[in-house]
Amino acid sequence: MLRPELDKTIVVHSCNRWEDFIVAVRKTLDKRIGRRIYRGQRDPTWPLSSVFERSVFHLKGNDPSTDVDKALETKGGLWKTREGYWDRFYEYAHGLPGLPNAMSPEDWWILGRHHGLVTPLLDWSESPYIAAFFALTDYMEFMNPGFKLGMPTGGIKWGEGSIAIWELVEAGGMGSRNEEFQIIRPATEFSVHSLRVRAQKSVFTKLIHDVHLDLESYLGSRDLIACLERYDIPGVEAAKALRDLELMNITFSDLFPDLGGAAARANFGSSSWHLVGGML
Repeated sequence: MLRPELDKTIVVHSCNRWEDFIVAVRKTLDKRIGRRIYRGQRDPTWPLSSVFERSVFHLKGNDPSTDVDKALETKGGLWKTREGYWDRFYEYAHGLPGLPNAMSPEDWWILGRHHGLVTPLLDWSESPYIAAFFALTDYMEFMNPGFKLGMPTGGIKWGEGSIAIWELVEAGGMGSRNEEFQIIRPATEFSVHSLRVRAQKSVFTKLIHDVHLDLESYLGSRDLIACLERYDIPGVEAAKALRDLELMNITFSDLFPDLGGAAARANFGSSSWHLVGGML
């Protein structure tokens, strides 16, 4: 849940229709100048936290006053716990066929993130539409368990709640303080393992902080909260939006150009017929 004091300071664009989002995200007038990245989430109230940070939130019981290192003291503290994931992944994955010859520690984090590793990385995209695809498909799966497999239980439901597309503008000096916060654009040697990163126009943020475990509170502490904006889209627009995204070649098989992506799109297509009379 976003902290109320921060939520009030973030510019939120309430888009009543999918078309309103397309117009709003294109606008440049009265917006901050800078390079933009986007992240989709099926629930606007979720904080911008990595999987690792969310695991720490769980240990803290969502109480901001809880001492993080004390909560993790049996595992050696926050830093050791976080790096433990990297060490174990490297141990098990190093030397597997198809990996580039030279990979930086950040490359290993990114590779692990795209294959389910708990990391301090938060996924973003340079495309607002790719970000929307992930939020919309997660929303439909939440509303209709089994949707992504083509086996939703009961009829297709949508309309309750909204999804959120976050926009982050890169401000000068944003990542220069003690490497607490980084915006990482992958530059890995081409390999089969980088196909998803390229297809999704992936960018990652990495927050390493002992107090702030979400991007909103961290940027707020540095008077950079104005660099964040959010677009809320009603769930009732999901079918129309997914149809448009398919016409843009934003589908599972395009974003995951491998056998897993092909299978996901084949499964998803079974659900899609129920959305708009067989047109999606």
